[in-house]
Amino acid sequence: MGNLKVGHRPLLINLSFLLDRPTGLATYANNLLPYLESLKPVLLAAHQLGESCCYQTPANISSEHGRLGHLRRLLWSQLT
Repeated sequence: MGNLKVGHRPLLINLSFLLDRPTGLATYANNLLPYLESLKPVLLAAHQLGESCCYQTPANISSEHGRLGHLRRLLWSQLT
């Protein structure tokens, strides 16, 4: 993020909800992402997406892990 100007805050997009088997919301997010790349967003996701800067989220915080996965994602997003 060395090309950022002083006072500029990057757009942070939390995509920790993306699943291996896309849902409607995941499909929407994946289709919207290319249009946001010009803003150079910072992504929070389980896997690298496109050319954007991406911070990897824990793999066990998705709904694929049931209620415990939901609880983990809630705690992770609020406490980290």
